Amino acid sequence: MEHQYLTYAVAERADSLDSNTRPLLTKRETEILKLITEEYSSIEIADMLCISLKTVDTHRKTIIRKIGARNVVGLVRYALQLRIANWNI
Repeated sequence: MEHQYLTYAVAERADSLDSNTRPLLTKRETEILKLITEEYSSIEIADMLCISLKTVDTHRKTIIRKIGARNVVGLVRYALQLRIANWNI
């Protein structure tokens, strides 16, 4: 099955990197990325993890910067490619 990328630049960048050169996300960033892909809002994530909304937003911005995404769609595509998230529809 061929994939179509909404944020082609992110997909191309992730595909071109091997596992040793992909941006390293912290455990907390990975946890937040997984929750984003599960459609939780920033407020819900903050409540679940007992952190402030500002902290969640800071983590989201850091993840976006690290992986070179432009928006949440780029985050989700990256998470799917790294198998941080599953595509279960």
